[in-house]
Amino acid sequence: MPWEEFGRPKVEVLFVPPMVRELDKLKTQTGRQNKLARQLSSDIRSLISAPNRSAEIREVNPAVIKRLELRAVTESLHPALRLDHADQALINYILWLRQEGNDVLLLTDDTICGTTAHEVGLPVRFLPEAWLRPPEPDESARENARLKAEVQRLTAAEPKVELRFQNTADTPLTELRAGLTRWPALSDAEIGALIKEVERLCPQAISFDLPQPRAIDALAERIGRISRPLVRSIYEPATEEEIERYKTIEYPEWLETVRSVFASLHHALEIRTEWPRVVAVAANRGTRPATEALLTIQARGAITLLNEDDLDEDEEGETDPSVEVDRLELPLPPTPPRGRTKTFDPLEIYRGLNAGALPTISPRSLHLPHLSLPTPRESDAFYWRAGRRDWSGTMELECASWRHGQDPIRFVLRVRPKEQVATSAAVEISVHAHNITKPQVVRLPVQFDYEDGSTFAEGLALVELLGHSAGARRRL
Repeated sequence: MPWEEFGRPKVEVLFVPPMVRELDKLKTQTGRQNKLARQLSSDIRSLISAPNRSAEIREVNPAVIKRLELRAVTESLHPALRLDHADQALINYILWLRQEGNDVLLLTDDTICGTTAHEVGLPVRFLPEAWLRPPEPDESARENARLKAEVQRLTAAEPKVELRFQNTADTPLTELRAGLTRWPALSDAEIGALIKEVERLCPQAISFDLPQPRAIDALAERIGRISRPLVRSIYEPATEEEIERYKTIEYPEWLETVRSVFASLHHALEIRTEWPRVVAVAANRGTRPATEALLTIQARGAITLLNEDDLDEDEEGETDPSVEVDRLELPLPPTPPRGRTKTFDPLEIYRGLNAGALPTISPRSLHLPHLSLPTPRESDAFYWRAGRRDWSGTMELECASWRHGQDPIRFVLRVRPKEQVATSAAVEISVHAHNITKPQVVRLPVQFDYEDGSTFAEGLALVELLGHSAGARRRL
């Protein structure tokens, strides 16, 4: 005990009759108080036969002794005190000791007792928390401690799974925050304005004659006639059916196709969004393999996940369905029918009549199916059970015996919200195994915020690109 806190050269701890009577009552009770009462009663019996009924606790700084005081006090020294009340009888005894000239101090952990002593003018000190004995375990507490020790022993013999999240640069992540662009759908008025611009840049053809050949093309044609004197050319104008089909079917249908592209442009722009990536890492850092291990990655909240890596080496070559076309273009307008020149070469007809009629078949053109046996699974490799392909809310992999000391397993994941609204969610990775008592779980908080982009500006850019492409085709 920190006796020096009292600032006295000598301290006496007194056992007085009201306290002795209280200990006698507590000896017959059960629990921790019963044990303490018996210990103190044993101290009191030893003090009865000790010289001066006292014993030394500490020699100096300060000197401390414990002493048994058995003189009886039968008179109440304050009107508010009753001697038939245990606490008040104790306070009355202390008042009597003070009348004898003793420097007294009541140490108590009882609020009512301390308050009553203070009201009658006694100095009181409530016991600090650090002075109290630690609670002793009862039978159930001892059993819990035993079971806890057994759990710790068993856990120490289990695989030590380490889970974490990091970015693609291998920097640890404690949260994932991203700002995304929301693309609103074009209104009917906006689509109409874009269609007018398309019609201006790519108008419907009104002339269907054969265009005048360029000088270099005319020169090449004359050279060809000199080298092939028997060749004859006949000009055929575009037919009425071809012109009518172009005007009533092909060009209107092309405009409707362009209109449908504008109507779904916001979806196409959303598909092009570069969704944020996060890397989930799992490792067995212990000294034992994890048997029948199940590794699960889940989307907690309104988000969905996409796997970018494959762990199964026997399934190489499969395409990733998430690969998106970055280049977004409008379809070119239909080519209008034109007059055309047909050429006839009698020598070509003659050579065709003398050519062999039967095709030759090369042995190399025959392909026989290749049969191979399935590759057996390796016991220490992870294999997919669910969520390997496409956007998913749950991914599961299994391993018969996940060996310790192997390189960590990495999963590069794309994360996207289910709706184009501000979203709070989490990505969770966990490992269950036959010989792991408590599954390991780690969560990564995810926060998405949105701002609106200009779908109309993107539409204008597509129209401008269409004009350049159509102009280049006309010049060919």
